[in-house]
Parts: sequence; C-alpha cells; structure tokens
Amino acid sequence: MKKTQNTLTSQQARERYSHWLRNRTAADSTLRADDNLPLPTFPEYFYWPEQPEYDGLLPVAHQNQDLIINVPAWPLGAAAPIFEDLLTIEWKYREEADFKTIITLPQPGPNLPTDPDVQVTIPKFFFRDNGVFDMRYRVTGSNGTSDSSLVQSITLDRIAPNYGHEPDQLSFVEPDAEAGDITQAYLDAHGDMLKVSIPDYLQAKEGDTVQVFLEGSDPDPAGIPAYEGDIFIDPREVDIPGSRIRRVPDGPLFIRYRLIDKIGNASPRSSAKVSYLAIKPLPTGPLEAPRIYLAEDNSTLINMADAAMGVNVYIKRYPNWSPVDDIEVSWGGEVRALFSVGQTSADPIEIPIPYAILKAAYGATTLGNKITTVKYSVIRGSNRVDSLETIINVDLSLPGPVNPDEPSPVNPDLPLVTVRGGGGAPEDNKLLASDIGLSAIALVNLYDPVEVGQRMELYWGSLELPVATYDIRAADVPGQSVSFIIPWSDIETEPGSSTLPVYYKIRLISGGGDANTQQSANRLVDVTGALPLSLGNPEFPDQGMTSGSNPLPVLNCRSYISDGSGDYYVRVKIPGNAPLLKGGDTVSVIWQPYSDYTATTPVDSGRLVLPNKVLTNNEAINGYEIQIKPYATHIEVVGNFGAVKVSYTGTPVGGSPIPGEATIYASSTSPAGPCYIITP
Repeated sequence: MKKTQNTLTSQQARERYSHWLRNRTAADSTLRADDNLPLPTFPEYFYWPEQPEYDGLLPVAHQNQDLIINVPAWPLGAAAPIFEDLLTIEWKYREEADFKTIITLPQPGPNLPTDPDVQVTIPKFFFRDNGVFDMRYRVTGSNGTSDSSLVQSITLDRIAPNYGHEPDQLSFVEPDAEAGDITQAYLDAHGDMLKVSIPDYLQAKEGDTVQVFLEGSDPDPAGIPAYEGDIFIDPREVDIPGSRIRRVPDGPLFIRYRLIDKIGNASPRSSAKVSYLAIKPLPTGPLEAPRIYLAEDNSTLINMADAAMGVNVYIKRYPNWSPVDDIEVSWGGEVRALFSVGQTSADPIEIPIPYAILKAAYGATTLGNKITTVKYSVIRGSNRVDSLETIINVDLSLPGPVNPDEPSPVNPDLPLVTVRGGGGAPEDNKLLASDIGLSAIALVNLYDPVEVGQRMELYWGSLELPVATYDIRAADVPGQSVSFIIPWSDIETEPGSSTLPVYYKIRLISGGGDANTQQSANRLVDVTGALPLSLGNPEFPDQGMTSGSNPLPVLNCRSYISDGSGDYYVRVKIPGNAPLLKGGDTVSVIWQPYSDYTATTPVDSGRLVLPNKVLTNNEAINGYEIQIKPYATHIEVVGNFGAVKVSYTGTPVGGSPIPGEATIYASSTSPAGPCYIITP
C-alpha cells in the first residue's frame, strides 16, 4: 500500500494512534463476521459483461499468465509507521473446506482509506490444474484482528469440446454432393453454397463454435477457416460459400472441422470428408504431341548415351491446366507413374522417363532401332484428355555381355586391364623411370560372350580419343588375353598421377549402334615414376584477351573489380585437384607481379604469399577463389604491360608438396593513362 510521508514526531505519532483507537472503538462496537471487505478488481478479460454469470472463467489465452489483481484500501489500517497490517491471499479448490494462504504481503502503516489499491500478482503456477477455485484476500490489522473479502470463484477449463477427442467426420446435407463431384453446376443449383452437417459430439455447451477448413493440394488459405460460427444450433448445419470453394484448385477436396468453446479450447481437427472438386473447364483434346529433345536429330533416335544422360518428355503447357492435373505418359505402350503438374510455372512441362520404362518398351532381346510411340493423357478426377502421338526410334542394344548397371556405361563385370611399362623390369600398373620414352602395354582377358564385329578401345587418363584398339577375331574366346600398345607420345601428354585411370570400351565396328558402348571400370595406374606430379593451372576468371591476330590472355582494366570500399581486386581460381588433394590437405599460394611482359623482372614489393590454407572436401574437388588486393600494392605495380605468375603448392597430409603455376600478361593502364575502374 502507498505510504504517506512520515513528518510526525514520536510523541505526535503516539497521540494520533490513541485518538484513532478511540474513534475506531466507537465506530466498531460490535463483533464482525468475515466477508466484510469488497472483492478485488481483476483484469478486463476476467469479466463477461454480457454474461456476468461467467465472471471468473479464464480465457485460454490467459490461463498460462500470472493473474494481477488490485486490492482496494481497507477502512481502518495501521495508524503509524511502527505498526503494520498483513495482507494475505487465500486460495482453495471449490470442493475443499478450508482456504490456504498462498501470498503474504506486509503493509507498514500508516494505511489510509484513501490510499491507492495494492497490486498483487498471483503466479501462473496456481493455474496449472483444471477446475474451479475460490479466492479471497484477508487483512490482519495491527491490533491482531482480521477481516476477509468476499469470495471470487475462478474457473480453469482446459478441456476442449468432445472432451478433446477428434470429432467425427462431417457429412454433406445434399444427396447429390454425397454421390458425386462438387461442380460449378452443383453450386449454381444450391445457392452457391455447400451445406454440411456437423455430427453430435460430447460435452456440447452454449457458446461453442465450429471452424470448417477446406484443403486441396494446399490449405485454402493456410490455417484460415472457410466457415466459422455458432454450432450450438439445431440442426447443426452450416453453409460453405462457393467463393471459398472456388479458391481451392480442382482435384481432391478435403473438408475438416474443429470445435471451439467460448473461452478458446479447441478440439483436434476431424478426419477429412473427401470429395472431388471440378470447377475449372477441362482442357480440349487432342492435346499437342509430346517432344523428346534428345530424339530431335536426323535419326530421331534415343540410344544408350541418351538413356545414361536421362530421357525426358516435354509437354507444352495446355489451356485450362490445373495444378492438380496428373499426366500419364505412355512410352511404347509402357505407362509411367502419374506425374503431378503441381504449381510449377515451367513451360514446357518436363517429365523424366525412368530407364526401366525405356527398357521394358524396347525389350530384352531387341537389336537395333525400334519404332516407338510416345503420347500422354491429362487426368483430372474421372476425366481424361489424350494427346497426339510422337514417333521416334529407340536403340538400347549393347555389344558385349549384359551390364547389370545399365544405363550406366560402366559394366562392373568386365575384366580390368593390367598396365606394364616398356622398360627392362616392368611392374603391374606402375610406370618407372626406366619406362620413360618407351611404349607401355595393357593386357586384358576377353569378356564373355565375345563376338566378331565388336571393337575394344583403350583409353588413357583424360584423353578423349582411344590410344589403341583391338578388333575381335573369329578365333578369339572368352578368357583369352589380348594386348594394347600405348605409345609414349600419348603417355607423356597426361600429367603425373598416382591414380591415372585406364579403361576400355566395347562398341560395334559397323552396322549402326556406334553410340551404344559399355566400358570397364578404371584401372588406376601410378605413373609418377615416369612423369612428375603437377597440380592444375591457376585460372583467372576475369581475364581479357590481347588485341591482334594472335590474342592471348591478359589481366587488364576490365579484370579489376571494385570491393565497394574504395579498393580493387582481381580474382584467381585455384582449381580442384582431387584425387591428388583432398579435404584436410594444405595449399600455399604466391602472387608474383613483374614489370615486364617476359616475367623476368619481379616487383618484390608486390609479392603476396597466402600460406597453409586447409582445404575442405568441396574445395579439393571444385577449387576455390581468392581476391588479390590492395590494388596499388599488388596489381598496379605491373605498369603498362607486365606479367603475373601465380604459383602454388598442395601438400597432402603426411605427403610431399605438389606444385602448380600459371603466368599471364598483366597491365594497369589504358591508352589514356592509369586504369579507370567503374564501381558497380
């Protein structure tokens, strides 16, 4: 309670208190019963002005909050600072006989009837249980007597309608809605409304409301009911307006509801009443024929290389399309699983065709080209609209044994090659210093079955063309060893590597199907004994080209980028070097500018060293970029026409450093003078 300022002497306080006691005795000469003090004041949400009988029924939104009440000043309080009154809050369940004290607040005197209310916070801890509670406050005066207030009931109802259980599914009032789709014609015939009936439920009370939700492929709109209103009615029928129904896309229609009592307790949503919505006009058939871009060549052919890449059917977006449309693609009579159009804005619509469909339509024993018909149908509910057909050729035949992993070109069942150098003491799958300058040999046992008309092509590292071939002869048999000679001129074109891949492909020599090949897995060969290891060349993503008849890469004014803070930088890409480097290995980079284009006069002040960067797995595979700046220190020093060398070393964990470098012309001028760099 608010206290007045103490300006009395001790003698004046004693005299004032004696005067107060005499007056109180005269005014209160009879014994008083409890409940003499008025109710405290509660927050606005505590009261129900239109239905005062519900006062004290706490809305759900406030059941987990502290309750703040205001206790009015009592008529006869402690008269002086040396005395105090005791304010207590008492609480009990309705069915309990006795109150218990839950809060005690001493109120030092003097306490006057004109003082402000005492604000008391009742912790939400006391509202954790369901039930009806009685609350009052008590004031114990400084003379040892006490009075209590009138009792206020507080009701905590945490139980939703239907005792919190999922309510039963609703039903349609009109028989034609129960029997068929919801169409525009249906809505026109029923006042642009869909009437639904809410079944009986347990614990129905006055003030209960219902929320009805519509859902198609997505809620309409998310979380906002299509109908909300009183459900304490007879019969329990509500109208869903057509304007809301039309906001749901055509297709399956799911209708759910939930029950909410007057204080906000909400039941779970009911199970869905399922219907089908068919408001939008259907597409008009026949629809345009599908396109298969990979077959739009001079032979209209889909082969194994296409299958390995992935074959898609493309469908032009048709008039009156709907997000809930399904598209059924027929490929050579084999039907793909339904493709949902959805909300995609893609035009044309892209539908991948699984290899299993391609293979089933082609057949396990078919050889060469097979004429194949591709078409599709748009399906909406029980309606179907067909397209025109596209005719293509398909050849999925493979020379050589069956590949269990097709359409992957790698057949894990093919024997691997064994590589030996041409020196005096060759080792399997390893080139030595004694092999330098000499052709190598690759040996492999023939696969099963083997047939005349097939060719084996040997590939070395990353070279695009085969380095040797072998044509199957009539006398060849499965398991027989055959050999390939690998020229040193091909060997030395690849950088040194401890894991250089060597493999062979099988193809037909003639008669078509030349794109249909399969290949062995890689034999990894260590060629570092004959070829030094080196990393990929650094790259300059923003390089320009010199003028003249033989343009060459150059860093020029257009290569330098503003950093937005008054400086400029040039980008350098350190390439990925897997498998030589992997995550956890380190890379150190040196940027060295030169004042001459022959890169013989280094500018030492412009040198920049970036040591010991630890690579992530992604950086080891895909590389990473660095920005070289400040411009004045590291770039501008190249002058009118100089050069820059970027060298770097990668050091595997526990291994030796591997180098890589690149040199590029560089200039920091234009014909009119120093570079003028435009800030983006």
